[in-house]
Amino acid sequence: MTSNHQIASGQLIDLSTQVVGMARTTRRAVLVDQEPGRPPRRIDGLAIGAPLVTSNAPHDGEVHPDGDELLYLISGAMSLRLEYPGGDVEVELHAGQAVVVPQGCGTNSPCANPANSSTSPPARAVTLDRSRLSRQGPTTTARAGDPMDRIDGLAQVNLIVTDLQRATEFWQLLGWQSTPRHTNAAVITFPSGMNLVLHEPPFAQHWDPAYAGPTAGSTVIDLNLPSRLAVDESHARLCAAGYANSVEPWDTFFGARYAIICDQDGHRVGLKSPQDPSRSYSLQ
Repeated sequence: MTSNHQIASGQLIDLSTQVVGMARTTRRAVLVDQEPGRPPRRIDGLAIGAPLVTSNAPHDGEVHPDGDELLYLISGAMSLRLEYPGGDVEVELHAGQAVVVPQGCGTNSPCANPANSSTSPPARAVTLDRSRLSRQGPTTTARAGDPMDRIDGLAQVNLIVTDLQRATEFWQLLGWQSTPRHTNAAVITFPSGMNLVLHEPPFAQHWDPAYAGPTAGSTVIDLNLPSRLAVDESHARLCAAGYANSVEPWDTFFGARYAIICDQDGHRVGLKSPQDPSRSYSLQ
């Protein structure tokens, strides 16, 4: 069952009842399926809507697992509760104000100006997010084949490292800053929303009792670089910093410039340029 529909040229859209999805891969706008009392079906991209808030939500709040949400209030007023592990934060929104709801943060909007109020306009909000899941209540029961209970993609990549500082330096040379997480871990969040978490053994043993120590395997983490030149420059920069070369930059059969470099623990990281069909060739 498809979860979105193409939008015809010139088609008018009512964002108070419909949700528009901006697909990441095709970069095309589509209408996203909805069911009463349930959030829009998840898509690989951004979802935009402008619902008219007339009453409390039919569920006990929601959470956005795939990225931050931007909520902009066009008219009226509403209360929003942001639920953090350390405690809730109450936010009062009025027309013209916006708030960012962080990825993974639970939210609830327990009150809003009713649509039939004679003293103030109803609350209407524009939302921009990657996806949302409602919580608890009869409306959240997942059904077989529903996108809510299917694997939506990788949650994160956990990389076990022997030296956290050296590991973060490796990724800094590739242009990515890390954020400390606990004492022996750090996280790098890519624009796609994917997290790469670097763990030292003492921390890894907390969540993986079977962990036997970092070993170099056959897994390769590929990184998309913006150009063929960027592959050569990144490879040279890392080699100059003392990281081991695995595969020299070369023009692959699938049309990309590609190289593989090893971090300090032997994890192999692929550096890949955009594919150029004119440079591809058959292996036969």
